[in-house]
Amino acid sequence: GAGEVFGTAMERSLASQLIIVPFMYYPVFFTFTGFMQGLTFDEGLARAKENFIPLMKRNLLFWIPVQYVQFCYVPTDLQIPFLSVAGLAWTFILSVLAGSAKKYSNDTPEHETYCVIGTEDQ
Repeated sequence: GAGEVFGTAMERSLASQLIIVPFMYYPVFFTFTGFMQGLTFDEGLARAKENFIPLMKRNLLFWIPVQYVQFCYVPTDLQIPFLSVAGLAWTFILSVLAGSAKKYSNDTPEHETYCVIGTEDQ
């Protein structure tokens, strides 16, 4: 019945959010993004320690309802597109909330750099 569907949906959601996300997803996320942004291991670790709990809370607030809807209401053949759209939204949210890695870096630029887009009038 409906109670069984709800129980199964919550079980799947919690397994994903309490096992896969903290022990697999976030370590890979912080390692990869720290590396791509030029952080040392210690700088990346500091960034992960500062952001892990706040991001985990937001992760649960976002994904538990999303996965509940997925498991209870989205037909099986539409679950991958549904999760792709949700994942895109979460990636945007995560990128904004995780903050710039620059504040964790001990490197100070020797000079300021600017990015100019377009062409200047002649």
